[in-house]
Amino acid sequence: MRVARWKIENEHNNVLKHRGYNLEHNFGHGKEHAGEVFCLLNLLAFLFHSIQDKADEEYREARGSFGRRDAFFWALRYEINRYLQEDWQGLLQTLAGNAPDG
Repeated sequence: MRVARWKIENEHNNVLKHRGYNLEHNFGHGKEHAGEVFCLLNLLAFLFHSIQDKADEEYREARGSFGRRDAFFWALRYEINRYLQEDWQGLLQTLAGNAPDG
């Protein structure tokens, strides 16, 4: 049972470290509580994206257009900087390759 628990923990840490969230051990080297804040923000982002993946079909379609999660995040940053979308659904449709009319 102990091996399975460590395996699960390592898989989750691998996602947070290498798949777009950039969670690193050096977050603990900040002043006062900066490390805890950065870690908490990363975990909240992971939670938000996990909920979106389960609950939002447009998010799943947009996310599915990219092989890796970090590629999706880079495309999201690019689209946000390139053009101001009117709403979240329009942004996701653009990322999925189905740009809304308008």
